Amino acid sequence: MAQQSAPTGGPPSPEGKPTAARRGFLRLAGGTIAAIAVGGAVVGDVLASERGVFASGSGDAYAAWDAWQRGAPPLRLVRAAILAANAHNSQPWLFSLGRQRIDVFDDRARGLGTIDPYRREMHLSVGAAVENLVLAARASGLAPDVTLGPIGGNQTHLAAIELRSGARDVSELYRAIPRRHTDRGDYVKGRRLPADVARSMQALADRPDIRIVWLLAPGQMADFANLTVAATEAFVADTDQATDDYAWYRGSWAAVQKHKDGVTLDAAGLSPLMRSLGKLTPSTREQNGEYWVSSTKDRQLPTAAGFGIVVVPDAANPTQRVAAGRYYQRVHLWATAHGLALQPLNQSVERAERERSTTGPGEMSRALARLVGDTGWQAVMPFRIGYPTATALPSPRRPIDEVVRG
Repeated sequence: MAQQSAPTGGPPSPEGKPTAARRGFLRLAGGTIAAIAVGGAVVGDVLASERGVFASGSGDAYAAWDAWQRGAPPLRLVRAAILAANAHNSQPWLFSLGRQRIDVFDDRARGLGTIDPYRREMHLSVGAAVENLVLAARASGLAPDVTLGPIGGNQTHLAAIELRSGARDVSELYRAIPRRHTDRGDYVKGRRLPADVARSMQALADRPDIRIVWLLAPGQMADFANLTVAATEAFVADTDQATDDYAWYRGSWAAVQKHKDGVTLDAAGLSPLMRSLGKLTPSTREQNGEYWVSSTKDRQLPTAAGFGIVVVPDAANPTQRVAAGRYYQRVHLWATAHGLALQPLNQSVERAERERSTTGPGEMSRALARLVGDTGWQAVMPFRIGYPTATALPSPRRPIDEVVRG
């Protein structure tokens, strides 16, 4: 597919300047913690209230998680769709509703700029929403017939779902929808996956052009970890990517409630104490970049039980990307239903696409190809898997009236 121009970056920080990075939290020095402790008696209550220290997962920005089964189709199906996994919590989807049909579009205004120059992550995100919608349709006694786009030459029209009467199917994947959250925290270190997990997840694929390449042997896991650390460091050092990334961080309680999107401290996989301190303490992009690298290197990669890469024959094909997003959502819901945690680790693919959009395919692309190990398949979604050590918290979601076309 011909190279496409990069879309514009995400919406600006609500304060007009950056306040933190997407994985958002700086490494707090002992002196800072002491200062908070001393001053807390004077300003603690005010700051805690203003910054939402004790309000994790509450307010209008999180109402969608409680309302997901309200109403009747088709709105009820869209309520489930918007709870899907999506890149940077950008929620890049729009829905058009008919009496027996739902059309799904990508929202180019919510692109990720240099992070996603070919809209791979946007297409994956829309695919994940389509999967939730399909599961909700079946649970409502409907038989969805899905056509994946682009449809009618419209590159933004990524799916059409015809709704007919059918048998009611309240599956375990459907029941897992409100409990599925990306878990960026520590996993149980040293606990390996049962052999049947990979087989069960592969069995969820509904097309021959989608599969997972599993990296479970020590050498494979080390190679994936080294590549992911190198990609994270390169991302942080790239001013354009770091700036586009930074725009999606919601560093204040007011920003979370206003935008109802983006990445928050609550969803960063931190302990309650560290989340609270992070909300009270200002930070810089550079400090948070350092934290992201250290968290990836010291917490997320070493505690994973394994890594997987969702692959397709043609990573530039929008239809295959949307189908891969559907598959990833299915896998994540299955993991949730079976007590497992997942987290996308897209840094290596983001850096490979950044290379390709600037200087041409480079070492990151070649290293990814070596991990996949088969020239007939290309990476679209790397992730880690493991057993959670805590309950992951939800991300904010925009309401129905912001994602449904009139």
